[in-house]
Amino acid sequence: MSLILGIPLFTFHVSIGQLLGAGTMDMWKISPIFQGIGIALILTQALMGIYSIVGVSWMFVYFRDSFITKQDTYRWAEPLEGLAGGL
Repeated sequence: MSLILGIPLFTFHVSIGQLLGAGTMDMWKISPIFQGIGIALILTQALMGIYSIVGVSWMFVYFRDSFITKQDTYRWAEPLEGLAGGL
């Protein structure tokens, strides 16, 4: 998704923004054709934010669970309850 939508739209946004000194919301004022590009940029940034927060949240879960004492074990090292053989 990042290769198909993110990088081309980001490159276009940065080049137009640098050329004209305009941001995402200002795209609507530049030309009616750019109105769709401004909306697509906002939607793509929202989707990429949702997409990337999943990995970051799992990173924080494992980081938090990695702080153990000598008596404790890692949470993911414990056998799963209810499964045959405990895996």
